[in-house]
Amino acid sequence: MKEHVKTELELERNLSTLCSIILGQCTKGLITQLKTDTYFNTKIESGDFVWLLGKISEVLSGITSTTYVWDSYTDALVNLTSTRQRDNEDTEHYVKRMEGAKDRLCLAGGEHVLSSPKLLKSKDKSDPKKLKQQQDEFMSFLLIRGANKKRSDNIAKELKNRMHPWYR
Repeated sequence: MKEHVKTELELERNLSTLCSIILGQCTKGLITQLKTDTYFNTKIESGDFVWLLGKISEVLSGITSTTYVWDSYTDALVNLTSTRQRDNEDTEHYVKRMEGAKDRLCLAGGEHVLSSPKLLKSKDKSDPKKLKQQQDEFMSFLLIRGANKKRSDNIAKELKNRMHPWYR
């Protein structure tokens, strides 16, 4: 029992240290924004680094407790659906920007947009693999739609026609 208590105390110290290290990498402005959260002190004292990392992601993406949630959600949705590949942008960087836009939408509470149960067959609605597949298909569609037309127009048209014959 003594060893268990010792291990728990060591874990608490390590979690507290981890939060301190994470906060040490943040700017003063970011820390100020993080401190506006009601639970900041409690979460840091308890060493909740998962909460801290989540809050940092929210703040960096523009989603905080002081922003209007519908504004954040709408901005994230518009950003995802309007992201386009730039003229001199390589595909890898474009995909990373699109993934960032998707992550921002999920942080804003819009993950349901990526896999609509109404678009799935009734037997697939509770299948996590089918939902993930639909998310991947939708993201692929958005990537193709936003791809640089000068470089990929023929490929984009062919893939669009394969995915959605009605899209022609």
